[in-house]
Amino acid sequence: MVRSDLLGCVQNPATVEAVLALQAAWDAIGAANQTTVLQAAYITDNPNPVGSKDELSRAPGALQYHAVHERYHDMFRMLVRSKGYYDLFLFNLRGDCVYTVFKEVDFASNFVGGRYNSSGLGTAFRAAVAEPSAVHVADFAPYEPSHGALASFICTGVDDVEGTLVGIICIQQPSDLAHCSSSPKTRAALFELCSSWDDMQRSGLNTTTVLQAAYITDNPNPVGSKEELNRAPGALQYHAVHERYHDMFRTLVRSKGYYDLFLFNLRGDCVYTVFKEVDFASNLVSGRWWSSGLGDAFRAAVAVPSALHTIDFAPYEPSQGNLASFVSTGVMTDDGVVIGVIALQVPFGVTVKLDSTGARIESCADARRSCFAA
Repeated sequence: MVRSDLLGCVQNPATVEAVLALQAAWDAIGAANQTTVLQAAYITDNPNPVGSKDELSRAPGALQYHAVHERYHDMFRMLVRSKGYYDLFLFNLRGDCVYTVFKEVDFASNFVGGRYNSSGLGTAFRAAVAEPSAVHVADFAPYEPSHGALASFICTGVDDVEGTLVGIICIQQPSDLAHCSSSPKTRAALFELCSSWDDMQRSGLNTTTVLQAAYITDNPNPVGSKEELNRAPGALQYHAVHERYHDMFRTLVRSKGYYDLFLFNLRGDCVYTVFKEVDFASNLVSGRWWSSGLGDAFRAAVAVPSALHTIDFAPYEPSQGNLASFVSTGVMTDDGVVIGVIALQVPFGVTVKLDSTGARIESCADARRSCFAA
């Protein structure tokens, strides 16, 4: 999907026009001032908050660059937003980042001799300059300008109408799991789910029995659609918390083509899943599924919570024995305190790239339904 989007963008004449116009406007500013002037205009003096700097289509002033930016910004912004990418970059052949959508601190910097030359983006840029007709991928790794979040970069060359290389285009992909695990909403959900789980246990309830009855056995939706229940009947605090966060996680799973998503406390209790199979509300330390791929994923995330861990495809009994892979990581507070584990289940039948940092879905297919929306 990313490759086709990137190549489609390269083949668009408007992209070539943008690359050439932005480079000319960059050069017109003057070599001593480009970084200072453009970072001030689009980052420091940008009235939009961090995370929304892309809302500024044109900075104030008479610079040629601002007019060119306004002309092409919405085209690239729409691509990034519609496809869920993190950012898009345009470079001249000297390594100057002449444009980005989201205006982080890598914007208007140089990736040959600058601070980020050894980053994944710098590596991808140099590979694209060396072999511009190919598509080059820098795998997931922490990326400082994006606050250390895991990011992958995919780059290729941009040719003019005569076939001459004139620049480099790059798309930044976020890791779904890394992004979700670091979200304040995910942290809040895990904290509240764990608290309501503990409240049930303190009151003498068997959490496994109660929750499996509420969300599986007594759930009026058929097998394969148990996720349609937002809130089980009753006054338990767990049901209110489940209702508050369920749609957020369900939307992620459906939109990205994953099979399921799991949240665990540090004792191994599965306090939440989207699809409510029989692993929901079970324990992965002492329970039936401790030796499964999900159990391995949980233990890996507890051991090294700051990394992404991939457990390769194997039959998974709670999913009717279908082949499944699991990707997991820790959920931590801003102070680095581990509060639990999040995991994604990847169904067999999708094209995935498995590596040391996680699994990236390339196409959409699901063992439960024919396909989720990609």
